[in-house]
Amino acid sequence: MKNEERYKHLNKYLKEKFGERHHHTSICYNNMASVLHELGDPEKAFNFYNKVLTINIESLGENHPEAITAYHNIGTIYC
Repeated sequence: MKNEERYKHLNKYLKEKFGERHHHTSICYNNMASVLHELGDPEKAFNFYNKVLTINIESLGENHPEAITAYHNIGTIYC
């Protein structure tokens, strides 16, 4: 099983267990975005990083370090 398939499987499990907007789900999204970015798919990576940002702001607050990291990760796509 490829990494992308593993993350999709894990993401499905986390969404069922915790829900779409849970911090554990956002960690999986972040990891998936990182894999996609490394594989050269910045558009898909951006979509996942954006989900991470939205979840982190909603659940942790805009000034939380995890939200700041999500902003940073989005920025790395364009470097």
